[in-house]
Amino acid sequence: MTHYCLRYLFLLASVVIVLMACHVAHAGLCTLVEENSGCTLKLNPGDSLSVRLAGNLTTGYQWEIISYDKPVLRPIGEPDYAANSKAIGAGGMYTFRFEAVAPGTTCLKMIYHRTWEKGIAPLRAFQISLIVSKESAGCQTQNGPSDNE
Repeated sequence: MTHYCLRYLFLLASVVIVLMACHVAHAGLCTLVEENSGCTLKLNPGDSLSVRLAGNLTTGYQWEIISYDKPVLRPIGEPDYAANSKAIGAGGMYTFRFEAVAPGTTCLKMIYHRTWEKGIAPLRAFQISLIVSKESAGCQTQNGPSDNE
């Protein structure tokens, strides 16, 4: 009898874990790249946004977030940088992560520049319009493709 009870409890625990994983997976993850700059993105509150931008840390240039509305969008941690190779001076990829916090609209602006150079235009820029709405179908872009995961 004890053997069957343990088997039943294990099966029940497995079902609960799977259901919890499905619930967590409901929150969408949307990944954008530099080619998505200029697009309008629609997300649900709680959805995650990942922005992946090419750069080269060894040149002194870096991507910097210039503006966004804090009630609508929240950065998650510090950006990650991963070099494309182990070669000295190799370029790589910056990854910024955000969470859509509450319904509203914002413009996310980022620039690629040397932070110590004042009065010099940034080398590149990334900008999207973001609409966070409970009625959104999640991670929809207009005027450009997204790399949805």
